[in-house]
Amino acid sequence: MTAAAALTGCLTNRGFHGGKKRSRPNILLLYADDLGIGDLVTYNPDSKIPTPHLDRLASKGVRFTDAHASCTVCTPSRYALLTGRYHWRDLDTDMVDSFGKSIIRKDRLTLPEMLKAAGYRTGAIGKWHLGWDWDALRKSDENGNRLKGNHFDVFDWDKSIPDGPLAHGFDYYFGDDVINFPPYCWIENDKVVNVPDMMMDWKKWKPVKEGSWECRSGTMASDWNPYQDLPTLTQKGINFIK
Repeated sequence: MTAAAALTGCLTNRGFHGGKKRSRPNILLLYADDLGIGDLVTYNPDSKIPTPHLDRLASKGVRFTDAHASCTVCTPSRYALLTGRYHWRDLDTDMVDSFGKSIIRKDRLTLPEMLKAAGYRTGAIGKWHLGWDWDALRKSDENGNRLKGNHFDVFDWDKSIPDGPLAHGFDYYFGDDVINFPPYCWIENDKVVNVPDMMMDWKKWKPVKEGSWECRSGTMASDWNPYQDLPTLTQKGINFIK
């Protein structure tokens, strides 16, 4: 799951059914932002985007020709996918802000929880953007009051981040939450990998060839490289599947 693509890999354990060993099918779910049905050659031979690997997957599986996202923006669409509910029944907003709280109720059944109950091992790679309990990481002042704001030094980055993917059915998570939202760092399971130690400075990054950065200001790990986002997530996804 990045700003461009989302990957949720659910891998199986072999189980027994009726006294016979039975293998459940592996499930690989790619959920992408801003991808239309006409972008894939398998659905549109006139597409100007070569998609040979996705076309090969489609040729060996089942193609849906009348499937729809529940919303035009990403967070409620992923919420609907993971909970099986229309987002407008439960959500007051279409967006989770940087350091926003989780929008999934603790008692809400999710797709990975259902799969775990069926014996699957589940993992999410990439974009989460459904909220975490970042307040649990906030430091306190001398009076015991939690520090406010989102400066990098108000958080204790050594602590676990509650109410994220692991709290809602996933056995494993790796990603950056949202590619263009802080904190700009890698998160593995419920801990940051590279600690944010500065505020975002896009001048540290190689300039974009066209247009401009659409990254919200905020905390950043000084070694953060946005150009390594997709390659890193791709490799992490491959590792989990293997």
